[in-house]
Amino acid sequence: MDEKRINHREKMSGSRIPNAHGRIMPNSRSMTAPNSVKRFMIMPSWGCIAILRVVARSVLMLMALATFPFFCAKPNSNSLAESDHGFGNTVLSNQVLLQNQWPSHTLSMVFQDMISEGLLKAGQKVLCIGVGTVSEKKTLGIDGFDLTFEEDIQKARFPYNSFDFELGVKYSAFPPAEVDRTLKIGGVAAVHLSLDEPDLNLNTLLKLHLPNFKIVYLRKFDAFGLDTVIAFRKFQQASNPIKMVSQKTYNCPMNDLKRAAMKKLEHILLEQPRASWIESNENLPNIQYLPNIIGYPQNPSAYVFVDVGANSYKSTIGSWFQSHYPKHNHKFDIYAIEANGSFESEYLLHPEVKFLPFAAWINNGSNGALIEPRRVRALDLADWLMKTVNPDDYVVMKMDVGGAEFQVLPKMIRTGAICLIDELFLECHYQTPHKKQRRSYWECLALYGLLRERGVAVHQWWG
Repeated sequence: MDEKRINHREKMSGSRIPNAHGRIMPNSRSMTAPNSVKRFMIMPSWGCIAILRVVARSVLMLMALATFPFFCAKPNSNSLAESDHGFGNTVLSNQVLLQNQWPSHTLSMVFQDMISEGLLKAGQKVLCIGVGTVSEKKTLGIDGFDLTFEEDIQKARFPYNSFDFELGVKYSAFPPAEVDRTLKIGGVAAVHLSLDEPDLNLNTLLKLHLPNFKIVYLRKFDAFGLDTVIAFRKFQQASNPIKMVSQKTYNCPMNDLKRAAMKKLEHILLEQPRASWIESNENLPNIQYLPNIIGYPQNPSAYVFVDVGANSYKSTIGSWFQSHYPKHNHKFDIYAIEANGSFESEYLLHPEVKFLPFAAWINNGSNGALIEPRRVRALDLADWLMKTVNPDDYVVMKMDVGGAEFQVLPKMIRTGAICLIDELFLECHYQTPHKKQRRSYWECLALYGLLRERGVAVHQWWG
């Protein structure tokens, strides 16, 4: 059908052409014989030439006016500091960012994007934390908001549920407990994550999150000095915020080599991945294994792999560890901890694996779980690990314990048993449309961040 329309237009255009005054003139090729071709020329009138000259001059004048501010901008101006890479990559001076001062056009850009995403609505009460003082709110280019500017939200002591929207220019000036206290249910808390903050890592970011918050916005900006802005929505009141680990915890010792290696681990996924992505095992090629980054230590007393929640032999040990983990020709002592005793006969075919028919837990005895249908025996994993391996051993652990990681790992951190693990592959269990769990994805991220902050090379794992 499209080809027919095109052919029709070509035929029509071949038979008639307009002259300079808009009149239709016959095409000589269609009206005359080949031996008597007459040629017609379109001669523009002097009036049209004059109009074209006026239009061209107007365009040149507009271009000159548009570029004039870029030639006249002052180097130390807060409105526009400099351009490193030409158009579209204008950035603020470092002095502006270090002083926690946002010019009005930067704040306006973030607000406009939040409005377009439906996170900020007219008539709402908005708190800007550590943004600086904007004397003229009209300079923001937005109307209809009740704006409050405060450098220190903790000193201000606003009443409970005071604001619909809170925005912070620096994460260090954005205390999560106070944000949660002052933000209304349904409100949005947004914070700018600046790469200039030396103490900003995954765990400090996740401290903002409480069980009653969900991520609703994550955007990378390439202009105006912005790095990334992340926003959370408060969907309910936190009656008893989770304290995953008490203040008395151990930070595992790290030398400079290990500290540098921790920065080279693959990023933790801030957004909950799709089930199809998990099933495709696309995460496996992205794993940055610790031995590939810094190698193995000199002469460890033993190499140990502990599969906690092992399931069958082929589930992890046979399908992944034996064939994919970079062992570098080292022989590992392998332990399989699995509550389902029916797999024990399968492990008899693999005498190199020590099978322990227990469920990993925070104490010995019974953890109340039912399998086949009987109560399983529980194993205090922290206590067992401290009695089984030495600090000089190189220990790799995979953990898939069906949600018990939120009890098991905090105890391992409190007791220091976590420091015996060099590399941990953790499958954290969270609520999905197809799996009912008590925890949200953000609580898993907090757990990953907690471990990395304490020096554990932990990876996200999906069995």
